[in-house]
Amino acid sequence: MLIVKLKPGKEIPLIKGHPWAFSGAVEDVEGEQSGLCRVLDAKGRFVAQGFYNPRSNVAIRVLSLEKAPIDEKFLRRRIEAAAQLRQAVIPAETDCYRLLNAEGDNLPGLVIDRYGQTLIIQFGCPGAEEFKDAIVTILHSLFPGFNLYERSDLKGRRAEGLQNEYGPLDDASGEADTVVTENGLKLAVNVFTGDQTGLYLDRREIRSRVAQLAAGKTVLDLCSYSAATALSAAKAGAESVTAVDNSAQAIGLARKSLELNSLSAFSCKLVKDDAARFLNQDAGNYDLIICDPPIGEEEDYVRLNGLAMRHLNKGGRLVTMVSQQSSLSEDSLLRVINKAAQQAERQAQMIETLRQGPDFPYLPGHPEGRNLYGALVYVR
Repeated sequence: MLIVKLKPGKEIPLIKGHPWAFSGAVEDVEGEQSGLCRVLDAKGRFVAQGFYNPRSNVAIRVLSLEKAPIDEKFLRRRIEAAAQLRQAVIPAETDCYRLLNAEGDNLPGLVIDRYGQTLIIQFGCPGAEEFKDAIVTILHSLFPGFNLYERSDLKGRRAEGLQNEYGPLDDASGEADTVVTENGLKLAVNVFTGDQTGLYLDRREIRSRVAQLAAGKTVLDLCSYSAATALSAAKAGAESVTAVDNSAQAIGLARKSLELNSLSAFSCKLVKDDAARFLNQDAGNYDLIICDPPIGEEEDYVRLNGLAMRHLNKGGRLVTMVSQQSSLSEDSLLRVINKAAQQAERQAQMIETLRQGPDFPYLPGHPEGRNLYGALVYVR
């Protein structure tokens, strides 16, 4: 087996629960230059087993702090444990969720999302790819009758020395557009080409919170993608809902979802437009605005949130969020909200923090595993 020796003291974060060792922590490598490895400290003592990739800044991704074999039985136990967690935390009326969340479920480099009877799988590092056949075999065993499709189109694959891979992992081709259910709401999803793996699954808890706030309110959903949040608000009894996104495909999916739930196009308006342009031209005010912009610089978030605050009725609420992929921290989000309020000449009060759902677990020793920061803001 590949042996990776660390520099003095660099084993401490691994022992304390962080699943990564960066390239600068590596002292020496014996054997093959990538793949499954045994990690030793500077004195040659065993530390962990994991995936090693000399091309990546994250040189080691820890699989286990024990010496037990990393084989198909090991992978099955980890996937079964992830599935058991979802059975405990996912509502009965939901069949779309993250089934396995890489490091958060102790299988780095592997993401599995469920959409009804389809599993979308992403392999994020060469070590995970080496076990592709075994993982497919395990999933067929645990989820008989499900279609398996690979969407390894992660941005980080290039840094890992990998090309993007797409396509079915079994004989069934499946359907690009599928219908899933989230908290009883039917949603049209394109699992082959849609954003993320078809739906922003990590926003489910935020959509549920919006639904709790929406009854009798006028709601605006900015950068709505396929309008799952807007439709959740409409189903919950919002007086009116407007969803804005600049993607024709996303608006098309939203229209299908509107029909699936027998929601009126008069009470739920779908607008294809840039969010900032829409706000600059719109004369309306709203009781509740959701602002979930694509990845940008901090000032882009400030500008859009400031425009949104100007369109809130006094005492209205703003739901705003950033993805960790944006490189903005939780403190950065607070700074964004403060600057946006000053720009809009409004007073903002933080009343709730918002997070990814429980199907996106992360390790307490790995704060990088948090992928979503959100806030519910009261605006005067």
